[in-house]
Amino acid sequence: MKLLTSVEMIFATMTDHGLFVAIGGFVVGIFCCLLPFRRRRAGADGAAVVDQNQQLVAALHNMPQGLCMFDGEQRIIVCNHKYAALYGLTPEMVTPGTRRRDMVERIVANGIRFADEAPESYLKERTEGVSTSVDKIHKLADGRIIAVARRPLAGGGWVATHEDITELKQREASFQLLFDNNPVPMWVYDRDTLRFLAVNQAAVEHYGYRREQFLTMSLPDLQSVAGDIGGTELRAMEDHVGATDWHAKADGGLIEVAVYSRRLRYAGAAAALVSVIDITERRVAERRIAHLAHHDMLTKLPNRAAFTERLDATIERAQGSGESFGLLFVDLDFFKEINDVFGHVVGDAFLCAASERLQRLAEDNFVARIGGDEFVIIAEGPQPLTASAVAERLIGMSSEQLELQGHKVEIGLSVGVALYPADGTDAKTLLANADTVLYRAKEDGRGRACFFDPQMDSKIQQSHALLRDLRQAVERDELLLYYQPQAVVDGEVIGFEALLRWRHETRGMISPAEFIPLAEESGLIDPIGEWVLREACREAASWPQPLSIAVNLSPVQFQQRDLPQLVHRVLLESGLAPSRLELEITEGVLLSDSARALSLLRRLKALGVQIALDDFGTGYSSLSYLQSFPFDKIKIDAKFVRNLGANPQSSTILRAVIALGHGLDMSVIAEGVETEEQYRFLAQQHCDQVQGYLIGRPLPVAHYDAAVGRAPYAEPGRALG
Repeated sequence: MKLLTSVEMIFATMTDHGLFVAIGGFVVGIFCCLLPFRRRRAGADGAAVVDQNQQLVAALHNMPQGLCMFDGEQRIIVCNHKYAALYGLTPEMVTPGTRRRDMVERIVANGIRFADEAPESYLKERTEGVSTSVDKIHKLADGRIIAVARRPLAGGGWVATHEDITELKQREASFQLLFDNNPVPMWVYDRDTLRFLAVNQAAVEHYGYRREQFLTMSLPDLQSVAGDIGGTELRAMEDHVGATDWHAKADGGLIEVAVYSRRLRYAGAAAALVSVIDITERRVAERRIAHLAHHDMLTKLPNRAAFTERLDATIERAQGSGESFGLLFVDLDFFKEINDVFGHVVGDAFLCAASERLQRLAEDNFVARIGGDEFVIIAEGPQPLTASAVAERLIGMSSEQLELQGHKVEIGLSVGVALYPADGTDAKTLLANADTVLYRAKEDGRGRACFFDPQMDSKIQQSHALLRDLRQAVERDELLLYYQPQAVVDGEVIGFEALLRWRHETRGMISPAEFIPLAEESGLIDPIGEWVLREACREAASWPQPLSIAVNLSPVQFQQRDLPQLVHRVLLESGLAPSRLELEITEGVLLSDSARALSLLRRLKALGVQIALDDFGTGYSSLSYLQSFPFDKIKIDAKFVRNLGANPQSSTILRAVIALGHGLDMSVIAEGVETEEQYRFLAQQHCDQVQGYLIGRPLPVAHYDAAVGRAPYAEPGRALG
């Protein structure tokens, strides 16, 4: 850690004076030992002695410290060049035999004086104190700082070293300032006793202890809770880089910290410099992110990722123990209807309430939400008893009723159960089999639980296969539009309804009644519906005759908040005049008469498109719908037309609806017109428009080239295709 590396220099420099004293003492010791030895050798070999003297003199003059030696009469014996340079003296002024007083007077004359000692005091003849060692730091008047180490010699006199430590002291002061004012909490502690030796202001403020209190504490005082919450051991942390630990603050709060520690010497002791970064909030955020990654934001249940991990772990554990477990796939039966009728707010509240009950009824078993209204439960224990017991409790929820934002809704659910290892030994097989049997439960009437049966009929599996193929139908260009003409009662075609068809690559044409419910249940209706809208508008814009084009909107599509933007964008891209587009919606969109649904309709109407109420008479047929929004057209459901002649009430209903539409200034179109009798009755009742096999069957648009103006126009007639 760069910060720690630079700051630790503070404490390394704080002991440099002691190092200097040791060096000076070492040099003094050499002189004390060598001087008498060299005197004894003076007569032995003159040439060798001269050579050794020259070597010793060269060493003295190249010392980094100034050195001077005085005899008992305070006369210079030896003085090196460094000493002379420190005090502005020439070599002649420090020759052997020069009195100390003369040398000092010359120093004072050069304008150099000790700021911490009067000149007259320093100039005094000093006979006292030469028999003892002295280590002292002098501050010169010119700002320099000189460290002096003096050692006595046998027979009187002394040897002393002088070193300019001004730069060292400046570095020490700036480093100390960096430590004291560093925004990162830092301290130094004794590695033997673990007691704090120094602490900076940031640590004082962050931990809440007074500085005096901090310096009476030791490392275990901060780490006292570490063992309880998984922290590091109570020990010296030597050379840690980012190790994490838990510390206690003065107010008792716990913080998690990243510790950066480096060993050093401090005031002669084996110490460590430590800086810490509080990562408590970061850890909380990390744990929050990890929680969100494995939990559903709406219901707070574990999500698909968490379920996958749990299922894999359960299978691995079961393989080792030989035990069994049950996988329950749960689907809320009425969620789609609740969402369509009451909107997403009520739908979300319903999901939350249902998930709470699922958790409670599942007891200690694992519950996860893996899709919109899909939940899974891993039931561990003796099988199939445990899974059966959980499933029975869940099915009991079907009798419950919830009141959500003023609406009463029922909780209905279906359950599919697969057992490990009988119904699968891997996660993919188990989940697929539970999902398959869930569809069986729904087809058998919902509100029930079914266990997987390997001999079960293939209808459900075919449904799954069909759904898989439907996901790729758009990419494979297998979807297409057929067009059924709409005409006024005199037979003139005024428009077409676009009807979705699917030509499967191996199964051929598949009925919309078979695949559209699958698309709505799976959510595929959104991309498919957008494709239908784009393709129908593009086709209609190419017709020479400005006929209208009707496109059905699923209640699921109508829940899209950006539906008006989508319609507007498609109109601009295709170039189709808005007045030629007719959007057909069912009563399910408006069952709750919600402000949101009406707002979407008004925004669509503002684009200039036509809005038709489709399948009128098959649902609640509330007249309040017609009051709430001015529809352009009412479409009478085909079953009333088919029942003409067979059911007298059908003719009464048809008369009433036609009269109601005209009274509200809305045009009325009847679907399912297949016979002349039906046509004549509708004409007599002044029904505005008709649609059905008598007028024309749903066919590719090429069959109606004449009607759209691509070929010579045919005479108006009722049987066009």
